[in-house]
Amino acid sequence: MKFTPTKEVMNKVNKVKRKPSSFNEYEQYRQQIKSGDVIAFSGKEGFSSLIKWATRSIYSHVGIVLEVEMGGGFGKSLLVVESTTSIGYTDADAKEVIKGVQINWLSKRLDMYDGEVWLVPLKEKLAKDSLERMQTWLRQTNNKKVRYDSYQPLGSGLDLLDNVLGLTNKADLSRLFCSELVTAALQIAGVLNDPEINASEQTPRDVVNFPCFVNPPILLKADSSQKSHRAKTDTTKLEVGVTQVKIESEQATTELTKVDAKLTTES
Repeated sequence: MKFTPTKEVMNKVNKVKRKPSSFNEYEQYRQQIKSGDVIAFSGKEGFSSLIKWATRSIYSHVGIVLEVEMGGGFGKSLLVVESTTSIGYTDADAKEVIKGVQINWLSKRLDMYDGEVWLVPLKEKLAKDSLERMQTWLRQTNNKKVRYDSYQPLGSGLDLLDNVLGLTNKADLSRLFCSELVTAALQIAGVLNDPEINASEQTPRDVVNFPCFVNPPILLKADSSQKSHRAKTDTTKLEVGVTQVKIESEQATTELTKVDAKLTTES
């Protein structure tokens, strides 16, 4: 079963040509991104920071890619399926704000996201039947508007509780947090065959480190605040350099004036 956006979305898409994203890294790797690849995020907000602390990782969120041919000369489009409550704009297909499993345009997601984003590519492209199983399940989960699980993410990251107190998340897909959704999708696709992997116990860091992925991840979007800091630093260096050139120029002019005066006196 192929993922097919609504006719309304298709009509709008077919009237325009794709505009390149403003992110050079994304444009560089866009043609290589395929269904089943993972997109990893590092957020700055409170809950993201809490997730990173609990999981001892730089990753706070993950989603999984679906590649779709749009037709009309538009070519390949990339969607990211994820479970989150932090997005305030409408789902790409359901045309409403969903607090749970969403399907979003990847380029728009990158543009709106405040933080770093990485591509975690599969080592091997999904077989056709594997891809169809995964797409079908993701689409059904989105259609059912499966809600976000607000409680299990922290439990999945606190491995200390597992080891000391014997507390683990029971497998439960009635509600889904981000890495649980991605893990379940990969299991349905057949690329995670380890029966010991409990989707409800996986963290964003665990997903990134699954053996089916290429590591290290590829940076698609750098932290805008770091870019701003680097830009300010570069500007400061440039200003210092210009000032130094001015000083050296003035010194050279002074020396030339002295030489000229001396030559005039001697003549």
